[in-house]
Amino acid sequence: AVTIQNGDLRVDGQSVNGLLFVDESTNCVGIGTTSPSQRLTVDAGTASNSIALQLINESTTGYTTGDGGLNNIVNLTSTGTDSNQAVGLQFGLNLSGQTGASAAIGAVRLASGRAALIFRTRDNVNGQVERLRILDNGKIGINQTTVASNALIGINGTTNLARFSLESSAVLADSFVFGQGITGVTNGGFEFRDTDENATRF
Repeated sequence: AVTIQNGDLRVDGQSVNGLLFVDESTNCVGIGTTSPSQRLTVDAGTASNSIALQLINESTTGYTTGDGGLNNIVNLTSTGTDSNQAVGLQFGLNLSGQTGASAAIGAVRLASGRAALIFRTRDNVNGQVERLRILDNGKIGINQTTVASNALIGINGTTNLARFSLESSAVLADSFVFGQGITGVTNGGFEFRDTDENATRF
């Protein structure tokens, strides 16, 4: 059934109410909800693993690694005038009585025709902060936005040492950490550490 009341458009199904709702006062559209909070709000209900939105691309062109080789089904675009344009996709985790948690994936303009892909997570001290960046030249920065010209990956340990950890729960498997070291070396160094014995091996 289709009804219009106080300027609002509402479409109800035989067994489901609020299939489509257009709020005249807020200019918001709801699917599965009669109280949309954004321009488009889709509510999949309380069923586990329920998918709220499915977009289908039926292109018969296969993927290629070059420019234009990906059949994009969603295009997030910024038309802002700031030279540091950015656009992203945010994941929100809201639990009653607790501070909301979130993470985001986005793109930021570096220069004309150049963009970087960024990954952000939230902590209780700094809020949402960039953690990883893939630059336009393929280099990767972890906790830093630039990478040295002679390196492929840049890591900033901030208050901790910049290290990699190799761990396994397999029987007889050992665990190692390697990276920046401080043991017996002036101004640090590079070391391999056996995390089980907490001993420097190299």
